[in-house]
Amino acid sequence: MSLSPPTTIFMDDSIMNIASSYLLIGEENVILVDPGADIVYPLLRMKLGRLGMERDRVRYIILTHMHSDHFFNVVYFPRAKIVVSKECIDSWRESLRRTFVEETAERFYELIFANRDITYIDSGGNLFDGIEIISTNLHQPGHLILIVNTHGGKEAITGDALLLPYWDAYRLLTGEISVRNEELRNLFRYLIERVDIIHQGHMPPIYVHELTEYIRQTKKK
Repeated sequence: MSLSPPTTIFMDDSIMNIASSYLLIGEENVILVDPGADIVYPLLRMKLGRLGMERDRVRYIILTHMHSDHFFNVVYFPRAKIVVSKECIDSWRESLRRTFVEETAERFYELIFANRDITYIDSGGNLFDGIEIISTNLHQPGHLILIVNTHGGKEAITGDALLLPYWDAYRLLTGEISVRNEELRNLFRYLIERVDIIHQGHMPPIYVHELTEYIRQTKKK
């Protein structure tokens, strides 16, 4: 399976307010992870076009969590089946009810999900060969993390569950700083031990082998 991040925009060491989207191309399925906010749809479509991917070929959309900068563009892929955590959906709908009157909240829900084919999934789900799905309570209850077997190795898609500048990742591994949140600490260690690249929704990716080798070399000095 190949993984392409079509809408990641880097400016120096940061991403300009755009949640990263990822295109997974397998032998049987084309999967788009976190299609993003409405404002970036022209960019998403342009980059999909550069990859030779018509939007009707996207068979599934996986949502890491239910924040609109990650999910809204599902409306532009009406034929795609949606995969999401039920816990995320429930948390999002409850936040809508707290923000708007009940009728407005339900209209917004219907705008996104009316007449859509939705599959709810949590940790351990095995909908697709080569994709491990982990459910966390980081950032939003039921937030999903994907570990994908790609041609280049194992790559994690963490949405907003992990938002670490590269230097903080370095300092966590060297013990210079610590994380109080046990779930976040355990997730970071789990990924460091198992994957080659950690993709983050609003931060540059962490290249695990490069980082650990850099730490090993600096310890020699």
